Amino acid sequence: MLLPEGFSCEDAEGGFALTAPLRCPVAEARCLAMVCATWVREAAGADAAILWPNHVVLGGRRVCAVTCRATAAGTLVFTFLPDPSVLPVPAEAFREAVLAAAVPALTGYPENRAELLTAYCAHCRTVMKFVNTAYRGMPLYGFAFAVDKHGGLMVMTQESRTVVTLYGGEAEIVRKEDAPDETPELPAMPGR
Repeated sequence: MLLPEGFSCEDAEGGFALTAPLRCPVAEARCLAMVCATWVREAAGADAAILWPNHVVLGGRRVCAVTCRATAAGTLVFTFLPDPSVLPVPAEAFREAVLAAAVPALTGYPENRAELLTAYCAHCRTVMKFVNTAYRGMPLYGFAFAVDKHGGLMVMTQESRTVVTLYGGEAEIVRKEDAPDETPELPAMPGR
């Protein structure tokens, strides 16, 4: 794939790295580390699912590990490490499909942030589920009901009915048979 000026793609051990210009403050780019999961999901096919923050699974197995970092040179580097035993397509086709989804998204960022978050939420299986997670080093059980405009997972705690927003870590979906029968009454959805 021919990449626009400022973009590059190189082989990385076990995968590939996409470098793109950083077109906004680093704090505003935080959600890109999360929404990059949508590019992997598109490349992996309709049966793949996103688990917050940026895990893409197919048949219960991780399709691809993804990291994102900002550099002092004013770029973002996304490293994709696909698992060939899980990929539903050849590795080169997967790479091309990820690039085909990533480049337009990155070129339009941050103006397209709301659109990217909407696409992410549409395929994130963690949203609208009960989860076990941690907050400030303490275990937390609650109902994940939204992702805010910065990529934070909004969780209503089961005990105190307060809303906690997580910006890192993991959120394990609670099995349906272990979840309460009723969904809690949720606060107004955050603006995007």
